[in-house]
Amino acid sequence: MPRTSTVLVRSRACASSGARLRDGIAIEDATWEKLRALAREYRLDAVLDLA
Repeated sequence: MPRTSTVLVRSRACASSGARLRDGIAIEDATWEKLRALAREYRLDAVLDLA
């Protein structure tokens, strides 16, 4: 089973779901690693706090 982290995302798309607003959205660690790699590639990791 992949490891996950929870992120609180507030948007109009999930505003109708009280559970998503309360609990956040589970994101797999592999997805975070891909996001970090992209942020490093574009030199945005410090700006986006993904270092």
